[in-house]
Amino acid sequence: MTNEVTTFYERQSELVAHLLSARQLSLAQDAEQMLQKNLPLAAASYFEHLVTEALRGYVRLKSNGCDELISLFDQKAIKRQYHTLFEWEKSSNANRFWGLFGDAFKAVAVAEVAADPDLAQSIKDFLSIGELRNQIIHQNYVAYTSAKSAEEIFSLFQSAERFVTFARRKLA
Repeated sequence: MTNEVTTFYERQSELVAHLLSARQLSLAQDAEQMLQKNLPLAAASYFEHLVTEALRGYVRLKSNGCDELISLFDQKAIKRQYHTLFEWEKSSNANRFWGLFGDAFKAVAVAEVAADPDLAQSIKDFLSIGELRNQIIHQNYVAYTSAKSAEEIFSLFQSAERFVTFARRKLA
């Protein structure tokens, strides 16, 4: 399925290929380096949007559409708090996120992930994108150089989509 991040990656990759075919090697290298920085930002932002929308939907469902509770949730749990939902740099799992919903919910989610190695890898890749985003933002953005190619980052994104789909389904 095509989404905004996939379209972004494809268009920027086409730009790099065009510059290479036109023998504009310095510009192609610059475009590739910008894609290596911008792709994790685009992917992380896209995932944040999907996860926070799923959380809002979950609160709407569980509160029977109570606008006051949804507003409270938005103001105190979501706005500028997304970064606290996961352990970006210390973890290879989403247990902090699952634990926010209580021990029973966490136990079920952890068991489902444990039974699916591809899903477990998807979570690692999701966290890698978030950590890469944090490195880019909190280090000198202009001077930042990624050790991963744009193709490798896009591969992480494609894998991480599985976790986000799973999380959204768990919250539906």
